[in-house]
Amino acid sequence: MRLQVFRRSSAAEQSAAAKRRPRVPNTVYAIGPVRGQAALLRKLVERILRDVPRRPSEQVGADEGAPSTRSRRAKAADLVFLGDLIGSGSDGLGVLDYLQELAAEPALKVTPVLGSQEYRLCRFLSGQCDGARWLGDGGVAFLVSNGVEPRLGASPFRLRPEVEAVLAHRRALLDAMPPSVTIGDVLFSHGGGAPQVPVKQQTVEDLVLGVGEGPPRRRSDGLWSVHAGPLVEPLEPDSGSFGLSTGAHYSQRLVALRIDADGGLGLLEACLD
Repeated sequence: MRLQVFRRSSAAEQSAAAKRRPRVPNTVYAIGPVRGQAALLRKLVERILRDVPRRPSEQVGADEGAPSTRSRRAKAADLVFLGDLIGSGSDGLGVLDYLQELAAEPALKVTPVLGSQEYRLCRFLSGQCDGARWLGDGGVAFLVSNGVEPRLGASPFRLRPEVEAVLAHRRALLDAMPPSVTIGDVLFSHGGGAPQVPVKQQTVEDLVLGVGEGPPRRRSDGLWSVHAGPLVEPLEPDSGSFGLSTGAHYSQRLVALRIDADGGLGLLEACLD
């Protein structure tokens, strides 16, 4: 695991950079699509909890000397999940259960936003679509990993009671996910939204599924966009948007973008051996 930190610049450089770097009221961590990798997620969040009490943009070294539970809880930070939590992985329910655990963590304000998988799953469960798109977007892997035979070729509607039973109490968490959240001048969403449309006028589909091909473009309203597009390294601090997808279900790598109140940017990473 590592943290990528941009070097400290001069006062003049910082003044110029402040015009093009995201601004947030307190430290924010955004985690890319988890895709059912509960063990990988736990490893990354443990790393985040060790990082929370440090000063904005401070160099983070080895894991030794981690603060105590009592001291780390003295400072709060936002933790935003960019959707696609459950599909294409072996432990989607474990991911949802862990998010419910995190709701009790005093150091973090946790906000999961809708990904394409959650959006299509909720539409399927509410009868707004037949579920074919959800099954093709990680749904089959989710069902198989939880002992449900998808019975491909039959109507997906027949699966609805079984899916409801598998989700059980976790359904409330899915239903409560917003399509996006804005913190400071940063828009966090799965799809990035339409770059020429104000946030309040965005459709849920644009925020969750995105618009067009390629990564989201710089927004016309001045907001930064943090989304589930492909991760590009090294980070470009004046790009206008950041993608955080690492294909965690096959790469066994998950990253979090850290945005500090002073404009500092960094990446935290967790990998499974």
